[in-house]
Amino acid sequence: MKYSFRDIEENDFELICCFPQNEDELFNMFPKAQYPLTAEKLKECAKERLEPTVFMYDSKIAGYANLYHIENEKLGFVGNVIVHPDYRNKGIGKYILEIMSLKLEEIYKAKEIHLSCFSDNTSALLLYEDYGFTPYKMERRINHKGQRIVLIHAKRNI
Repeated sequence: MKYSFRDIEENDFELICCFPQNEDELFNMFPKAQYPLTAEKLKECAKERLEPTVFMYDSKIAGYANLYHIENEKLGFVGNVIVHPDYRNKGIGKYILEIMSLKLEEIYKAKEIHLSCFSDNTSALLLYEDYGFTPYKMERRINHKGQRIVLIHAKRNI
């Protein structure tokens, strides 16, 4: 299997909008969006972020992520992480973290990679732990269903 990545292109937005399979998955990826995700909403978000990147698995788009809140030579956050349902549990999540870490280190000279994940997103939390992320802060939030939830902030050294 071959992994690769590239900058997002105009025709990618529609496909990526299909990755979240329900309201819960969209909330975990992009809490400010309404389900179903639209290409316009995703484009708006991508314009406000840095390095919007698609991740390929055998030449097919299998994932998406971007960067935000970058402090040069210190840290940056990875956000809007999503993997296509057909490519989950195939190493794409780890590949996304590796590439976004490299971008933070090489382009922005960051020393730490940060991310935020909701407490009910168990598969993502386990991936982040396996990749060496350590939680450092928790925030109380209300999810899209009006339920209390915790947003966990985690980091790792690059």
